[in-house]
Amino acid sequence: PPPPTLPFPKTKKDKKLAASEAYERKKSRAKEGRIKLNQSLDALSNSISNCGATINNMLYYTAGLPAPFLSNLSTIVSLSKRAKKYDRPSFTGVAAEMLDRVNAALDKLFEVWGGE
Repeated sequence: PPPPTLPFPKTKKDKKLAASEAYERKKSRAKEGRIKLNQSLDALSNSISNCGATINNMLYYTAGLPAPFLSNLSTIVSLSKRAKKYDRPSFTGVAAEMLDRVNAALDKLFEVWGGE
């Protein structure tokens, strides 16, 4: 933990010291935030890759399923290949679109299997 700050800086030196401590705390919080964000992006990247690979393997065993369902699965696979974690805005957009498409595919599969 950082050293305790002075409650009310009175001199220029005290004010400078307080500002320096606040800056170091802010810098440390920003670094911790970047580390957490990068870890989260790595985990999301792994999940996207695993989802794409799993669905790609599953496509070999989907004979008899409706064409829109298969098309949706193929789109998910192509999205997973397109996701590049270094392009963060696009990456998060691809992740959101993949989730939407997986949800739609599961809904369609539920309908095919006679769900409500």
